[in-house]
Amino acid sequence: MSRKQETPCKVVPLREEFMALANRHREKVGAALFALVLAQMEYWQGRKERDEYVAEELERARNGRGPTEKGWVKKAADQLSGEIFGAGSKESVTRALGRLVQIGVLRRRKSGRSRVDHTYQYRVDLVVLGRLLGEVGYTLDSGRWKEMEGIELAPGSGEGNGKCESSPCNTERHGDESECHHDESKCHHATTITERREYVHRTHPKKYPLNLPRRWRGQGD
Repeated sequence: MSRKQETPCKVVPLREEFMALANRHREKVGAALFALVLAQMEYWQGRKERDEYVAEELERARNGRGPTEKGWVKKAADQLSGEIFGAGSKESVTRALGRLVQIGVLRRRKSGRSRVDHTYQYRVDLVVLGRLLGEVGYTLDSGRWKEMEGIELAPGSGEGNGKCESSPCNTERHGDESECHHDESKCHHATTITERREYVHRTHPKKYPLNLPRRWRGQGD
């Protein structure tokens, strides 16, 4: 029974196709939370600069490359946790967002150059999402993304892992915050602490000498 009010109760859908995707890709994130976070991010994606955003995704799908300037949504983990009615804590939602970034369904970048505001912006990669849904027997929501129906992907479209739009960025792959140093050609996610330390030293030898930062000391590979 819903409480009496002037506006309808809020609804967060637990969608079948996202649950199927979660069961394949969620790793250490709960399947239901993975699906809820993805559904909520897709909801917001359709409400900001939709036409320009879809045009960019169509170009990327057809040509294998294209701009990703439109449709960025600023969303904090605690805010998203509230939107899904506390189905996951801030930390759990952060892990879910990190996993979605890692598999390429979400792109992530910093919100401007402010040293105070550390909230990220996100952008759903419809090309990757459509490809991954196809692997589990589903397609994009034809009602929401009808323009993407029947599009034949260019070779290489929708392949690869998560996209980092700025440096440094964070991923939840290692269970802690790991440095991702991005240039125009690649985004490096080291698989062990040793590899990560060596990569950071090679790219920024003066800023990150080989003597370990304090937060890496005492951790094994």
